[in-house]
Amino acid sequence: MQARLPLPTDTTITVELPGAFKQVETERAILDTFSQHGIADPQECTDCTIVLDMTQATYLDLGAILWQLLQLAHWKQHQNEVRLRLPQLNLPDRSNTMALSVWSILARWGYFDALTDVVDDPVNILYPDQLEFVPRRGLTHSWMRYQRARVQDSAGRVVDSLSSRMLEITALSPSQPDSHLASEDIESYVLKYQDRIVLQALAKLCDWSPVESLRFIRTVMREGLLNASVHADARQALAALRTDGRFLCLAIADDGNGIPDTLRQAFQSAGEFRQIAGKSDGELISFYTDRDLLDSTLIQRATEPGQTSMSDRPGMGLYYLKNTVLRSGGELRIRSGQACVDFTTDSSGARVRDDLLQARGTLIRVLIPMVRTRI
Repeated sequence: MQARLPLPTDTTITVELPGAFKQVETERAILDTFSQHGIADPQECTDCTIVLDMTQATYLDLGAILWQLLQLAHWKQHQNEVRLRLPQLNLPDRSNTMALSVWSILARWGYFDALTDVVDDPVNILYPDQLEFVPRRGLTHSWMRYQRARVQDSAGRVVDSLSSRMLEITALSPSQPDSHLASEDIESYVLKYQDRIVLQALAKLCDWSPVESLRFIRTVMREGLLNASVHADARQALAALRTDGRFLCLAIADDGNGIPDTLRQAFQSAGEFRQIAGKSDGELISFYTDRDLLDSTLIQRATEPGQTSMSDRPGMGLYYLKNTVLRSGGELRIRSGQACVDFTTDSSGARVRDDLLQARGTLIRVLIPMVRTRI
């Protein structure tokens, strides 16, 4: 763990984010920039002006976008002024086609609505010269941006389906103010994706049966969100589902305790350990409460059967989630604590990184290969 340095005040910290807005590269840019200002832990920064400069953005990773939104919220809550600069659009001839593409993607994903829900009115975040390009709220569907279409299936029958652009960023907040996200808040959101039209679209996109589509929604989306509400005591979560012609991408981010800290807290006492794991081995208790234990090891343990932070739950949620994704030939990314772990079906096993930003919460990103580019 890095030692925390004294924090300067009245500091403007400008982070120039990479053109490929990906998780690891973005976090390293933040860490390096804050380190240059003498700040070892960006999460503890207070009374600063933090500028995230995305003007060079050419590629946007959905998981990294959700994670960024919650980091902006965290910095705002710590009395920082936060500014976000997107690629410049106010050119005389509007010739910056890449900037137009980035703004179009963010608008279609519902990024600006999420920015309003999670952080603040964009007028307090974006630079004034960019506000005219922010879409007005209420011009799109409130929960899922898709178009119904009538197509023929393999048997020649005409059925309803979705366009290939199925996407949405949704901010999930507790139904009661000043409380944590509850299971009921999750269930109402997941229920919307169990619509027959949505399940048919998923089946066509990923070469699944309708039953497999339903299993994906219930096992992957639902369990990923319940991980935030039941185990992590999150106050906010972001969820998004999109297709890009190559992958179905599901991303879930929360501001909870994070998987490593949740497991450590759950194994603080021998009695608690016996309740959770059914064992009494003191060495294993020491293992889980060792602060020097790599966060990536704990993330991998969390996806094994029987690992749970609550004695009344079997601890199979993340295990089933991982297996469902890998059986579909997909990739699972879990980002929590200081670590990021990518689970894939190839022979190399899990890919781990343990030198990332010490961040609250957890990000789960799923990529499922698509078999069709259009429906």
